[in-house]
Amino acid sequence: MTSPRSDMALELHLDKILSVASAESVKEAIALALAHVRSGPGGRRRGGKRLTELLSAARLSSARAEEWEVLRSLQDAVHYTEGRLLRPDYEEKYRLHYFDRGPRDRFGLDSISRTTSAILELWCMQAEKYLVDHPDASLENVLNHVRKVGEDARFMQAPEEDPARYRIPRGRPSSLSGPSVCCATGSRCRTRQNPRAA
Repeated sequence: MTSPRSDMALELHLDKILSVASAESVKEAIALALAHVRSGPGGRRRGGKRLTELLSAARLSSARAEEWEVLRSLQDAVHYTEGRLLRPDYEEKYRLHYFDRGPRDRFGLDSISRTTSAILELWCMQAEKYLVDHPDASLENVLNHVRKVGEDARFMQAPEEDPARYRIPRGRPSSLSGPSVCCATGSRCRTRQNPRAA
């Protein structure tokens, strides 16, 4: 498991949360988490298990004080450090921008729209390819296939020899090898060893 991340976006967010907290106990708990973030060597932000503990303590303190907005913000901060909330979404939701970008972040919106479009196109291509190989497949068969590709996407690869492309290895955990999907094109790549079997 990767270490909880800590960066400028998190620091800015915790600073904002601290400014709106009311109860002294909540302020103290948030201040401890913020101080930990700022305690990294050479001006770097510190993360790690201790950050998770401090954010959890601040979240509990805000719940006891019934500061629900603070609680929700701290929950998002925890999700961000755990990698469950994307940085563009996090920065946009809490306006964590380092420069004035206007009422909404157009660059972030364009990035998200392109990503969403590419994802939907990939799933359509997967469904179409499956129907070519299985012309008698039912809707349930197609959805199950797409769902399995989504599960395999957790093991996505970024091969050094193929820049700007990502691969989703296909196959069950018991398989020694299987085809993979090129995310840049939605087509199948050459057979590669399944990393889950290693």
